Amino acid sequence: MVKDRRVIMNPSDAAGIGLVFDRFAPDGDARLVGGESGREHSALSIHYVGTAGWKDQSSGCVLLHGGSGDWRHFGANLDRLGERLAIVAPDLPGFGASDLPTGENLAAIADPIAGFVKALPWREITLVGFSFGALVAAAVAVKCRPARLMLISPAGFGAHTPEMADAREAAATAAKANGLRAGLAVNLGRIMLHRSPFLEDEPVLAMMEAMLRANRINVRRFSRREMIVDYLRLVDCPVRVLFGAFDPYHASVLPQRYAAIADACPGAEVTTVPNAAHWLMLETPGAFENALLQFCQKEVRDDDRLRPS
Repeated sequence: MVKDRRVIMNPSDAAGIGLVFDRFAPDGDARLVGGESGREHSALSIHYVGTAGWKDQSSGCVLLHGGSGDWRHFGANLDRLGERLAIVAPDLPGFGASDLPTGENLAAIADPIAGFVKALPWREITLVGFSFGALVAAAVAVKCRPARLMLISPAGFGAHTPEMADAREAAATAAKANGLRAGLAVNLGRIMLHRSPFLEDEPVLAMMEAMLRANRINVRRFSRREMIVDYLRLVDCPVRVLFGAFDPYHASVLPQRYAAIADACPGAEVTTVPNAAHWLMLETPGAFENALLQFCQKEVRDDDRLRPS
């Protein structure tokens, strides 16, 4: 990660590069997606950031952030990607400035995002999810069938590795002893990043704290369940997965991750990014952006365009 990379950390930064903020609230004609129990979740308002003129394009990318985050998880990438792609990055229900979900299961989060995706004017959509957002993206892809699905450092593979459990415990201990910011610093250094100049960056820590304080729901119970493979078995579009070589969620079990994905989704392209931990979009932004731009060039059949499942 180079220190001169511009990271969008707040709305004023975003406005400076032409990003726009808006809210999506389904009207009476919007079709909501049925939940896991068959019950529709009530309409709720989704806050999102988009590149200038995104509504005028025929294709684009939807970026879904991770747990304890919001659209700013992609703050290092919006400037460059926005030069090449139309982008919208919503806050998931219960995160950032979006409304709280109306239920307790994953569908209460995924269904409103599926409604958001289906309402987009684009003919061709590339759906991208990071960490917990990757789990949500996989669930949404089953309902919406995007043209492409990219998963970054995906959650939902079951119990934490010993390395991840140790890092979580160290972060909790630091927070208890020295406050939230100290815990976040351990989280940043032990989980999110590997050897980035941002390891001790106060603005990044301040952004993490702001995102965490705006988070009103706990989604770790979903991340620790074996869920994502089941969704991948049902996905019917090209899939690309990126892992960080030093991500404690995955590093010690990467062969098992590769095998599980290959079994569930034959043909999925899986890559391990060197010199990156969990938040690889911040630590190795060029690797992520180049992978996404290349993936967006992948030809899709007409029947692989967005359509309700």
